[in-house]
Amino acid sequence: MDRMNKPNLLNNKIPYQPSKGKKSDTKLYNEHSADKLKEELQRTVVFSWKYFDKDHEVYNCGGIQMPWIISLLETLKSISGLLLEELTATKNKKGGLRFHKIRWGKVQEKKFNFNDVFFEQIKDDSYQLSLSTAKGRFHGFLVHNIFFIVWLDPHHQLELMKDHGGVRKFNFPKNENEILCDEIETLHGKINFLEEELKTASILLDEAAK
Repeated sequence: MDRMNKPNLLNNKIPYQPSKGKKSDTKLYNEHSADKLKEELQRTVVFSWKYFDKDHEVYNCGGIQMPWIISLLETLKSISGLLLEELTATKNKKGGLRFHKIRWGKVQEKKFNFNDVFFEQIKDDSYQLSLSTAKGRFHGFLVHNIFFIVWLDPHHQLELMKDHGGVRKFNFPKNENEILCDEIETLHGKINFLEEELKTASILLDEAAK
């Protein structure tokens, strides 16, 4: 392609792609990378949502605004790069990220919503993590380097402050399907109302025509 016909990449909205040549045999993800990733996952903190209790009336996603969700995701991302010993080193730190055990018997709840046998196995490995000094907590338990998230506590209700005003309960937010079902139900109600209005109007017109 000569200079006159060569696409101008700065002005052309469609990116110029050179002609396809011979495919490279180089793998983006090779065995060495896989082994390195496995080793890193065994050493760094990994989060799991397997036991997330989304239906709890206090510790769910209810009453949460988008900024808190962003803070949660940013915290999970930053912690995911830590070694387990680096995370546990924050136990006694003040301000910012804090990681310490849940003092069952001194908090609002007696235990996670697990059966007694399961709870006894993880009771002493139950921890809470803070997003910051003023942005609440999330609670779960630790098995090796895996932190299983159980409760979201944006309003810091597991350990209530003296001036908190009591425990607040929230409904778990509806998903997209549930929202659409509600909208459909509302539309059906409007349609039924309009049909009744149309019937009434038809009767009035018939009576006026007599």
